[in-house]
Amino acid sequence: MKVIIGREASRPDARPVASVTMKLVDDPTAALAGLPIEDGGLTGMDAVGWLDSTWVLHDFELEVAREPASDLVWERRRWADVASEPISPRLQSSTRPPSSWLLPRELGGTTTEGSMQGESVRGLLEVLAGVTRATDTCYAFYAQMTTWDFDSLALYEMSWDVPHVFGSVNLPSSSPSNLWPADKSWFVWTDYDLCATKVSGSPELITAVRTHALLETVEWPRD
Repeated sequence: MKVIIGREASRPDARPVASVTMKLVDDPTAALAGLPIEDGGLTGMDAVGWLDSTWVLHDFELEVAREPASDLVWERRRWADVASEPISPRLQSSTRPPSSWLLPRELGGTTTEGSMQGESVRGLLEVLAGVTRATDTCYAFYAQMTTWDFDSLALYEMSWDVPHVFGSVNLPSSSPSNLWPADKSWFVWTDYDLCATKVSGSPELITAVRTHALLETVEWPRD
């Protein structure tokens, strides 16, 4: 969902639209077996046990005037550039995971809660594509709060050559709550209640996430 920071605002939805060939898994038990996850069918599954992890902050945008045009436009801003206090020390001492509470409410602006959009999605998919073959089987899980189906689990099987899972007209309006390959070499968690996404995997993969030009990452020691 769109989260308004500070003041009321509105903007057109610019999410990509794609048709994705995916198969709904009838029995998720096998796909979930062996995953070091904590129960999170309602809002998304947290991941534990990987060698490294980091949090990707969702795109934050401000409505600004761009010269010489007089109309206001939406532009992305780094959280670190607009935060009233340095983010890292606040996270080090906090029991709350990274989310919109790190942004000053008086600033105004918008970000997405429970879903990745925009440049953050593009950057993360570029990193994951570097370690995932197009023919690899992957799974996309949508938490019950995104599907509003509280009697079953929405788990889809796909091959990695369909990364348009973000923004497909055939799927829930949010990005997947969890995304991972069959070999479990990495794991992505976007909780329904958070404005940041946790990525877990090898130290090499997480370094690539932290250093990607389109991604803004933070560390939360309570992972």
